[in-house]
Amino acid sequence: MFSANNFPEIILDKRLEQVVIDEDQFKLVPYLFGYNILTSEGYYNEEGEFNPYTTPLPKELNKVSIAGLSATQMNGVTYLLYPGGGHLFTFEKGAIKRLDLSFPHLNYYDAHFFSHQNTLYLLGGYGLWTTKNDLLRYDFILKEWEKVKTIGELPDHGLSRMSVVKTNDELYIVHADYVETQTQQRQQSNIIYVLNLNRFEWSKRYVLEDKIVKRLASNRNYGVQLEDSWIVFPSIIYKSYLQINPVEGTIKESPELDFVLSNQKPLLLGKQLVAVRRENLGSPQSSVLTYDYQPTSYTLTEKLVPFGRKIQNIILLLTGGLSLLLIFLFRFFFTSRTFRLDKDKIGKGMRWVELFPNEYFFLQKIAQYGSIKNSELLQLFEEEGKSNDLFIKRKNAMLMALEAKLKQKFGTSFFQKEIDPHDKRNSIYTITPKIIIRYSN
Repeated sequence: MFSANNFPEIILDKRLEQVVIDEDQFKLVPYLFGYNILTSEGYYNEEGEFNPYTTPLPKELNKVSIAGLSATQMNGVTYLLYPGGGHLFTFEKGAIKRLDLSFPHLNYYDAHFFSHQNTLYLLGGYGLWTTKNDLLRYDFILKEWEKVKTIGELPDHGLSRMSVVKTNDELYIVHADYVETQTQQRQQSNIIYVLNLNRFEWSKRYVLEDKIVKRLASNRNYGVQLEDSWIVFPSIIYKSYLQINPVEGTIKESPELDFVLSNQKPLLLGKQLVAVRRENLGSPQSSVLTYDYQPTSYTLTEKLVPFGRKIQNIILLLTGGLSLLLIFLFRFFFTSRTFRLDKDKIGKGMRWVELFPNEYFFLQKIAQYGSIKNSELLQLFEEEGKSNDLFIKRKNAMLMALEAKLKQKFGTSFFQKEIDPHDKRNSIYTITPKIIIRYSN
């Protein structure tokens, strides 16, 4: 299990004279056998001591947030990558220095930056309205990035924001998302890809269930690689450990009441998870906490489904049940407009749409009462210290995303916005006429 402790208690304080820090202006990075925390003015070591940089920051870093840098370690050196790729820096002996002769690519946001056999690589990423499956390699002699040719079953839609397990010669993409080029909608991949780093050959290894994909997407900042597994630790939403081992092909889960909070992706150093956490909402302070990891009593829940077997099962199902499918489709499209709402999905028959907690709350209210006030819905997105405009943007973004995926799946609108008949100054959201949502308490 993970047990929280204040070791050591490093306070990142906005009020310190020598440095100004807010929630977006620091970066937790591996350094030697531990970690450092970088800011725009200097860095904190593991003892909580602040030190100014020994040389001025490269001018390229004056244009970007420190938190937007990607970090990896190779041969005892910490490397930092410019947001979107291109510029490469080292962090050594209290100084950040530029290494490359390249330019800001601005084409590989949310890519995976890693090292392998004395070489730095960059995989995937989003830019110019598309998600890439490119693999880039840094040439230390030319000081430029070059594209590596890969073969095999390349990721169909590209990869970004990845959860990765790296072994001696393979890179497993346990989870990733991608952006549909035409709609610019972000989607989740349910395939575990593996890249052989000797032959640079891709293959599709496993298929994940929708509930696991949803959890990995929701807990993107609550996961780390431990040995040959991707460990998702407890969060506010999911109070259990999830271990996905793509080498053995297993998924294990273990309940746990305590959960970990972190503002940035944590580091796993040995058996200690290092996380940076805000003191509280609106506070200018953050603390560094460590969580001790101990082997826990995981219960084997299931084996991962091999990709080939999944395709085989789909073909058999389609071949054997074609007539039943046609009957079902006829009834689905021409008769029923009644849908069933569960805690994490809505649909009927074989057509379902996965829901996030806010989406479920909204649909549950209009299913139960026929409508929900705009003011009541806004309360879901309120956060202390934030502006009302931000709450409205978050609410509108949720409604637009929900409307889009419901229309894509079912071809109809489920809700509409109207003037509140009891208060003309306000608005309400009502269920669309002739749509019936069956809701169970």
